[in-house]
Amino acid sequence: MRPADHLYSELEAVSHSLQAAKARAPEKSVASTISAIDGAKTIFMRLAIPILGESAASEIFAWWSGRYGTENEPRFEKLAHIASFLIGDYDSAKLDLDADDWVNIRDSISAEAEEMNMDTLSRLMTDLVDRGAMH
Repeated sequence: MRPADHLYSELEAVSHSLQAAKARAPEKSVASTISAIDGAKTIFMRLAIPILGESAASEIFAWWSGRYGTENEPRFEKLAHIASFLIGDYDSAKLDLDADDWVNIRDSISAEAEEMNMDTLSRLMTDLVDRGAMH
């Protein structure tokens, strides 16, 4: 199984667990959502920290959480898309991220560029240029 496939599976499991928890105990919906987001953070950070460092990984997760994690149904697939881009294991046709997503990824990476591995930084920046996120 490719790393991205495993990532998508893990985040899909978090989403399914959240839906089941909400169905069992609707009155605990907020607590269930917070717990699911914490689980997603663990999955994301495990992959992102070795690539970006803790600061940039935390910044990207916080941004995702603020934009996609506050909804009634957090958009875990967006987090999976971001993480698969970072690890360099993605299908461009399925990578559903908008201009704001790319700008945030770019800004977070740029802010920590001096701390990153140069090969990784080069790969990420090249991919961002290809997506039109560098202007």
